[in-house]
Amino acid sequence: MTPLTQSDINTAKQNHRELYYKVHVLNYKMQIVDELEDIVTKATFTVDATSNIRRTATLEITPTNDQWYKVAYGSQLWADKYIQIYIGIKDDLTQEINYTNMGIYLINNPSQRYESTDKTITLQLVDLMAKITGIRNGYLTSGTDYQIPKGSNIRNAMIALLAECGFNNYAIELDNDAYTETQIEITVSAISTYYDILEQLNQFNINYEMYFDTDGVFHYHKIPDMYSNMQAMVDDSIWNKIYIDHELTNDYES
Repeated sequence: MTPLTQSDINTAKQNHRELYYKVHVLNYKMQIVDELEDIVTKATFTVDATSNIRRTATLEITPTNDQWYKVAYGSQLWADKYIQIYIGIKDDLTQEINYTNMGIYLINNPSQRYESTDKTITLQLVDLMAKITGIRNGYLTSGTDYQIPKGSNIRNAMIALLAECGFNNYAIELDNDAYTETQIEITVSAISTYYDILEQLNQFNINYEMYFDTDGVFHYHKIPDMYSNMQAMVDDSIWNKIYIDHELTNDYES
């Protein structure tokens, strides 16, 4: 969990917020190959802890170089790139921009709109779990059923599966009361995805979660709850400054 800095708290409490974008284009080795902030016009984000694709985003850009920034093989916006987005707020006191990492994403279903006065590319973005679930690869390549024997180490099995998908950055944490070995043999069909196997491994510890964080690191750990004795990161001194609205729906039929 990323700790809040004093700069994060100061800018969150400001009544006036001047926002900035910083967008990096990464290759699959997580190396920066380009920056897009000067042509970004809009970015929106969704975070859903109940979905296997936890983070999604939409990014709109108005390219100045039509050949370099187009949806085509070899361009900076092709399927072999990651997009990392930072949102910055200028600190009214220091005039410095405090950036927050909003995540690393795959480009998914990009669209282009060209008019005489408007050239816009809209990128639908999904987090790195998409490379495991089948949305963007992730299907087994062996062509045969995949088996994990009973008594296999769960952590080692997860690490091996992630490596087959090209991921080597992970934080897999099992508490002392968790199952560390498979209690039964796991078998999935040849048309399954790596996520299907990970999900079956997760069934041995149903109060655990798995996801990719904003730095592209795979996490597997116990779901935090009121009994975890975790220190509160945000209290009413911040919530009262950033609260915008809420909607409450009541369903008497159900």
